[in-house]
Amino acid sequence: MDPAIFFAVGSTPKQIKSICQACLVRGQCLDFALDNNKLGFWGGMSERERHKKSRAQSAKQTKQQPEQVVLPTPFSPSTPQTPPLNRK
Repeated sequence: MDPAIFFAVGSTPKQIKSICQACLVRGQCLDFALDNNKLGFWGGMSERERHKKSRAQSAKQTKQQPEQVVLPTPFSPSTPQTPPLNRK
């Protein structure tokens, strides 16, 4: 297959997507494009579609990660330490 079809001016998104549907490495191709901010169609998706997918994944990961809460302890660095008073 001539890779120029993916960059040709006369190619339509529908034509390109139909080629990608049957590709055995479509998933790897999409991952590569997402990781490397590639232009054009990769993994059966346009730049706009990949951008939406990337934003949706980022939002999903943000929601899944619980917010860490750090509670002060008696001897934490944020609490000034003073020696105990010796009262006799």
